[in-house]
Amino acid sequence: MENSYERRSPEQIEFETLLDRAFEKAKDTLGSGDTDMQDPEFVDLYKDQQIQIDLQKVKDYEEIFASKPRTPEQIYHEKIGKILEALFHEQASINHWLGENTKVSRTSRFDDVVNGVDEVVEYEEKGKASYLALAIDATSSSHPGWKFSKIRDQLRKRELGKIKYFKAKNFVGTLKDLAKVVIGASPENLQEVIKLWVSDENEKLKNHPIQTLFLEQAVTQLENFKSFSEREKDLKNVKVFERDLEILKPILAQKRKAAPLTEKLQKDSVFAGIKAELVGLNYVRHTA
Repeated sequence: MENSYERRSPEQIEFETLLDRAFEKAKDTLGSGDTDMQDPEFVDLYKDQQIQIDLQKVKDYEEIFASKPRTPEQIYHEKIGKILEALFHEQASINHWLGENTKVSRTSRFDDVVNGVDEVVEYEEKGKASYLALAIDATSSSHPGWKFSKIRDQLRKRELGKIKYFKAKNFVGTLKDLAKVVIGASPENLQEVIKLWVSDENEKLKNHPIQTLFLEQAVTQLENFKSFSEREKDLKNVKVFERDLEILKPILAQKRKAAPLTEKLQKDSVFAGIKAELVGLNYVRHTA
């Protein structure tokens, strides 16, 4: 039976050529920028034996993933995911897609593969740093994948995200009790952004509405996670979500004015998938 990938239009085939260029740029952008698990400060903290155990766990996970057969369509979406990871990291850093007073850091391979966190966003608020963990997903399927499932399972256990290998000013170690959200966009909605990115059109990307989509996704999830935790009387997690919403909602309000969502972005399939996951747990609530 012919699948959607095999029924590609000439426009889609042209876009895949663009993706090849974007993928090379993504590899250059990401380079070896992951947090170095063998940094001397981590060795002092965790000891070499534990780090070697974690490195082996990463290798085991990656071997399992590599051994699974993948269709051309799956490979296509994996490529887009890596491009979005690089594009988002760069634009959140230079064009402040998530707000002005932010610092975006890529996590270690262990925290990416094992803990399901690609990026950590540091917000400077009233002289104190707050952190938000981001799991980046660029699928166009009807659900946002295993990363959202992990968030859901952690909420049910009254747990939050963590980053084992984290290093910042005056801090080295494990970040705990992090709100995790999935952000992403369908390949259809990423086409224009990727074209601009490959062409180094950073001024046009500065106020691109896709950044508003990412913030809408994050705030929608945090609102619903907060509601879920309130019903579970999980007051510790409620406080975490309240803190993050207090930071993100004013930023979202600014972005809605500066870069309002287009009708096409409002109907993004990844955002629809996120909402479906929330509905599945019967705690969806849209943001005001």
